[in-house]
Amino acid sequence: MYQEHQPHSLLLPFVETYWTAEGFVEGEEKSKILPDGCVDIMFSFGGTSATGGLKPFLPHIVGT
Repeated sequence: MYQEHQPHSLLLPFVETYWTAEGFVEGEEKSKILPDGCVDIMFSFGGTSATGGLKPFLPHIVGT
């Protein structure tokens, strides 16, 4: 499940949105990501990644 969350008003000049994604997708899912001038910071709070076997999921910093 994908949800977007608005940051606290003091963070609005710096953070556009927070989003969370939970659950698993059956099969392969592809998304087209276009450059938007923003930086996405992704955190994993435990668990494992289902991609490529059950390996630990490391946090990434992704520029888009």
